[in-house]
Amino acid sequence: MFTKSSKALVAWGIFATCFISYVLFLSGHHYSIDGMVMFQYAKALWFNHSLKIAPAIRWGAFEHAVPQWSIGLSLAYIPLLALLSKTIFLGNSLIHTIPDPASLSYSHDLLYDPPYQYCSVLNPAITAISAVMVYLLGIELGLTNKRAAAAALTFGLFSPATVYSKLDFAQPMASLFLLLNFFFLVKGEKTRGVWHLIAAGICIGLAILTRSEFMIIAPTLAASVFFMPPRPALRTRRPTGPLTQSLTFGLAVSAMVLLNQAINFLKFGSWLSAGYPLSYYLVFDPQHWLTAFVGNLVSPGRGILFFFPVSILSVVGIKKMMKTHRWFAGTALTFLAWALLFYPIWRTWDGGICWGPRYLIPTVPYLCLFGYLALPVALNFYYKSVVGLLVGIGAIATLQGMLFGFDFYGSLRLSSEQWQEGLYHFSPVMSPLVGGWKELLHPATYDIKWFHLDPSTNVKIIFPVIGTFCLILLLRSWFHFFLPSVTKVRSFNMPDTSNSSSK
Repeated sequence: MFTKSSKALVAWGIFATCFISYVLFLSGHHYSIDGMVMFQYAKALWFNHSLKIAPAIRWGAFEHAVPQWSIGLSLAYIPLLALLSKTIFLGNSLIHTIPDPASLSYSHDLLYDPPYQYCSVLNPAITAISAVMVYLLGIELGLTNKRAAAAALTFGLFSPATVYSKLDFAQPMASLFLLLNFFFLVKGEKTRGVWHLIAAGICIGLAILTRSEFMIIAPTLAASVFFMPPRPALRTRRPTGPLTQSLTFGLAVSAMVLLNQAINFLKFGSWLSAGYPLSYYLVFDPQHWLTAFVGNLVSPGRGILFFFPVSILSVVGIKKMMKTHRWFAGTALTFLAWALLFYPIWRTWDGGICWGPRYLIPTVPYLCLFGYLALPVALNFYYKSVVGLLVGIGAIATLQGMLFGFDFYGSLRLSSEQWQEGLYHFSPVMSPLVGGWKELLHPATYDIKWFHLDPSTNVKIIFPVIGTFCLILLLRSWFHFFLPSVTKVRSFNMPDTSNSSSK
């Protein structure tokens, strides 16, 4: 099915393989107060034409009438809500109803909002597109078609990004916009095209609309555009070229930042508001920072090296990229360093009650690409074994997150102080990778929608059956795609008698 020379067909194959896989593991329910509020806010924006949720969302000690989170994910839900309101939920008040805190079933209504069961396909679609962008960016960086496809499928199927495709957080969407930003920057470096730089600026602006902390990295990216190396055919460009490039990118970013702050002004009454009460969330304490930094790297409960072991290869890949594409390697390395150094300052450095390295999801595409760039041109048995082992460990970790929800953390019975300290992440037995497999032999406990269908709706089992069949066909095609090419060697020991005449 996939030809080794057709990028478009390979890209579509990557999207289809990832998206079908994600939908087969969908749960159709929320996981976080963040996700619940952002989804209900989309209803308020579209159906009530209001920047306030009425009635306000209440969860524990918190009340949310105007969400502190960025508006990007809420805006992304709106087209799906608009479509559902004209089709499946036509005339059904559930599509625009915000659950009432006075209701006895309030928690259930928030967690299992019927319209969200359909809108939960948003992150699967976003992550599948991100996998395609990993492939296209890999091609731009010089990876072969096979290596770029392998990197994309590793990202899409065997990484923490896979698990976050079924969750309701904003990191997948921010990751996609950041990927698009890097893709257009690489294209802009090659062509010096103004539109590529404008597109890159808009994309990082959309990432800011999704997760406001990306505003911090924007000036560094603008400086990186200024230091783009001249291409051989462009050495005669005007001396003001770098400044023009940086201003082009910077103006696009500035326009998006202005839009973001205008929205915050309408929401919170201040042009300087970031939404979050930063005096509470930012913790400038060396011990806290060191704990968080080490935790995000190597703790069994949150460490990126445990949840995505392919990251280990990225160190070698960055070193190789410095020799072949120094500008991109430096820019991507700056972003990776920023992510590793910034998030430990955050009070909830572990991302709260979630799975794996939530805040580091936007770094996974580059760790994956650099990991495959680290490999030699010809893979011997040793390299194949190492890559197979690392991808296999990542696949096992990913499977745990796809099968089960966060009930594991409830079984730990931690105190509020233990939750805040986050030190439990350093205990292997308190990691879902170790202790989260207790119900493996009980499919009824799997956090998958298709395992919990009501008997009256068993007809819906048709979709997972068809999806599984399509996925098997796709995997068969990938098997043939990645098979080593066989070169027929003509034997010179046998005479060619094809044109000989009979005597």
